[in-house]
Amino acid sequence: MSDTPEGFAAVAQAADLAPGSMIRVAVDRLPICLANVDGTFYAIRDVCGHRNAPLSRGTLIGPHVECPLHYALFDMRDVVGAREALERSLLIAPDYAFSRKLMSSVPPHKDADVRSALQAIASRRVLRLTKRTPYSVRVREQLVKLGPCVRSDMSQVAHALGLSVRSLRRRLEAEGETFNAVANEAAAIIAKHLLEDKHKSIQEAAFEMGFADASGFHRAFKRWTGVTPRTYLEGRQRSEAEDAEDSAPLQSSGQ
Repeated sequence: MSDTPEGFAAVAQAADLAPGSMIRVAVDRLPICLANVDGTFYAIRDVCGHRNAPLSRGTLIGPHVECPLHYALFDMRDVVGAREALERSLLIAPDYAFSRKLMSSVPPHKDADVRSALQAIASRRVLRLTKRTPYSVRVREQLVKLGPCVRSDMSQVAHALGLSVRSLRRRLEAEGETFNAVANEAAAIIAKHLLEDKHKSIQEAAFEMGFADASGFHRAFKRWTGVTPRTYLEGRQRSEAEDAEDSAPLQSSGQ
């Protein structure tokens, strides 16, 4: 007599699916992506609306599976949300072709902020294509997403990544990192973004970071980055001025 509960179908042995891995199985000929997230098993239909890409060939990031073609993320814990995400992915715009001349041309204006943001996105995607994203990167991204007013809470970050606190600590240690060190990196990123807002003073940035006065923020920022907030802003201003000079059109001195 089968040990499979009524209403369920046996598709694999638990021992065949290691934590952090995915496999493709079939239930009544329907392809299913089965994942093991730290001992908890999740299942989702193994197809993304983008060219019917098999999600099981994507990347498992905590409880999220990333499409291997257009990097959409599906939360395997949220059946309704996953279904809506799959439906949204059907609306992906068709491919476009750009001329080689246009793609090779030098942009008339430089924007250090945009360049930095695009480099960060490209780096993350290269990591996902070549290997699993390090947990230190995932933790830093999660803390930045939580914003400046949220204190570093390892349990909250671990939950968001689908891990226990102990598992997250162990993974960070395996990468030679600690949660506090990564939290400081995230705090530095958030603080820099606040300082770069020309409508905010250093005092206002300090307040948004949760400091009662600017002196405490100055000490913390220097500990995170090695420079004071004012020194950082002066360096940014010099860099922007140099970029403006480089992108300015050459003036003719014709008589």
